[in-house]
Amino acid sequence: MNIFPTSLKKTKARVAVYGLLEKENQPLSPKEIQSRLNDKDIWLSTIYRVLQQFAKTKTIVRSSSIDPPQSLYELDRHEHKHYAVCLRCHQRFALGDCPLMDEVHVDAKGFQVLEHRVEVLGLCAMCAIEVRG
Repeated sequence: MNIFPTSLKKTKARVAVYGLLEKENQPLSPKEIQSRLNDKDIWLSTIYRVLQQFAKTKTIVRSSSIDPPQSLYELDRHEHKHYAVCLRCHQRFALGDCPLMDEVHVDAKGFQVLEHRVEVLGLCAMCAIEVRG
């Protein structure tokens, strides 16, 4: 279980964003966070500032989505996760296992792998049915 960072003052926006990310099981974009908060008093610019503060305290993990290209955020639960992304509806699905869990070999002398990211692109079941017609 994650704990709100003690180094940050608990403001309405910080508590709201933290609470939302704590409930979610997938990363969200700042716009998705704003939409799900459904609070007209918390502006998108405020969400960006809150995410920036959470990043400084290593409370969240930032990842990038290939399609659509955007930054996504989730609480740092100290888990190793990768996602499959539907190219049509952009829904994300956690992969069961890391496809790169075994040692990664890089053809560069002395290169040290510190982390990796994997995103599998395709169509979810519903979108595949709709595309087929």
